[in-house]
Amino acid sequence: MLKPGLSAPLIILSCLIFSIPCVAQKGFKVKKVEFEGNSVFTDGRLRKLMISSPHGFPLSIFISSEYILDLFEDDLKNLKEFYNNEGYLQASVVDTQLIINTKKKRVSIKLLIEEGELTRVEGISFFGNTVFDDSLLLSMTKLRIGGPFKRTQINETELSILTLYANNGYLETEIETAVRTSDETHRAIIDFSIREKQQFSVADIRLEGLEKTKKKIVTRELLFKRGEVIKYSKLLESQRALYLTGLFESVFIRPIGLVDTTRSPKDSTLKDILVELKEKDYGEFNVSFGYGTLDKVRGRAEVFYTNLAGTGRKVGFGVRASFIRRYVEASFTEPRTFGLPWRTDMNAFLEYREDPGFDLNSTGGKITVGRNLS
Repeated sequence: MLKPGLSAPLIILSCLIFSIPCVAQKGFKVKKVEFEGNSVFTDGRLRKLMISSPHGFPLSIFISSEYILDLFEDDLKNLKEFYNNEGYLQASVVDTQLIINTKKKRVSIKLLIEEGELTRVEGISFFGNTVFDDSLLLSMTKLRIGGPFKRTQINETELSILTLYANNGYLETEIETAVRTSDETHRAIIDFSIREKQQFSVADIRLEGLEKTKKKIVTRELLFKRGEVIKYSKLLESQRALYLTGLFESVFIRPIGLVDTTRSPKDSTLKDILVELKEKDYGEFNVSFGYGTLDKVRGRAEVFYTNLAGTGRKVGFGVRASFIRRYVEASFTEPRTFGLPWRTDMNAFLEYREDPGFDLNSTGGKITVGRNLS
């Protein structure tokens, strides 16, 4: 409808959320978004939650600010969900207004927000835990008594507790969370029900995917062994260590059921650890050519092999040549010096160079021994 006193292409539509659609024709761009009723979060913070909002450079290159009804309705849901997750459980967008400029094909949006009262945490309880006491579990929670009730922190707390159990062999622990809230007192009580189940230890270590690399090259990087309680953090650290060798394209380490069930009952507290590996292509050959006014035509050839005889040792050979210079270099890397986590790099070279008035022959080499400290 046209509002009296406004020039004819300006139209104002007011609507109730999700009952009367706020409709603008296709191709209209969002000029601006304004908010009323918000005091906890700024207009800028709320705009970042909306797709139906004008975007400055460089976001405007990737995100269109075109007004689309479905996206706008999603924006309204996102605003409500954001407030609810921050502890404002009664918050909602109660009214919208579209100001449509039909000539310039632009839409301005005004949103009226009722934030409501902040809900705070009144109590946190744990049930079913016997391995860890309440005080330790409470220290793992992101929620605090008297602090704001944030649903995202419940998920973070569940993850922290499950990680604690998994790092102590309880791989199948489950958590069910019950939340009780009061709209009158704006208080929340959270109950975590824990099913710890059994603790698992390592039965066997199974390697899959090895073709050229020797098994000992993999097992020396593993931070767990047979008979130990399975610690999820050690599985992740071992996976990272294998990646850092540079020998593998992919590494996955995970506990599985026993493959050989004749050694123990099927309901055993033992699990095999499966290490799935995909080896890289170990050989590399590079060739390049160029031209310079001083050395004329020049070229370089290099060949590398990063897994000599499946041991993880690296060897390389390179040649550089031009009309005035010849250079040969050989390299060797031992990732574990005498079985210790110390890396040794050795390089040797021969060089011949023709300079005005004299020729130069030189020979040299370098040995470097070191290790990562972290």
